[in-house]
Amino acid sequence: MTDRPLQIAIVNDYELVVRGLASMLSNYPSDVHVVELDAHENPDRRVDVALFDTFGCTELAAVERCTTMKAQGFADHVVLYSWHLGPGARRRAAAAGADAVVLKSEPSDRLVNAMQRVALGERLGFDTEDTTGDAFELTVREREILGLMAIGRTNHEIARSLFVSEETVKTYAKRLFRKLGVRNRVEASIRASELGFASPV
Repeated sequence: MTDRPLQIAIVNDYELVVRGLASMLSNYPSDVHVVELDAHENPDRRVDVALFDTFGCTELAAVERCTTMKAQGFADHVVLYSWHLGPGARRRAAAAGADAVVLKSEPSDRLVNAMQRVALGERLGFDTEDTTGDAFELTVREREILGLMAIGRTNHEIARSLFVSEETVKTYAKRLFRKLGVRNRVEASIRASELGFASPV
């Protein structure tokens, strides 16, 4: 690895997700440079790291997508960015050529650090048991909703993305507000940004 910023491709099937991640990573211009946003596609130019957000994928689909990216050879390293990836899926991801698994409950600076370490040859996150909570004891679903709030999704859009009712989203939102000590979506989005989930757009 040279002293230049890492060349990053962000991969997911949703344009909103890849743009939200690009916005978050724009806070680290000396460390990473996003050169490609791939919605519905894999990288088609050589990059140091393909950051694959697994939102919207089953565990099996995420592993298969990783296999394809490694086989195509456009990414030196693949980092899976996930709300949850169980031990079995982590083992399959490692066998498929993934270099790291980073949970979305980690602050954004740790994500950047993980990509830098991966570029230096480390493999991360394969011997770590996933949990359903963090310092605020948020469940996986609560973290998912918080992340979608942080990138500007409405309750209706969140409900459609997660295949739940708007009333369910509202119930989760109220629970999130209590746990985070905030009063509304704006404050929740700011808190999500502070926690490194995403930058509001």
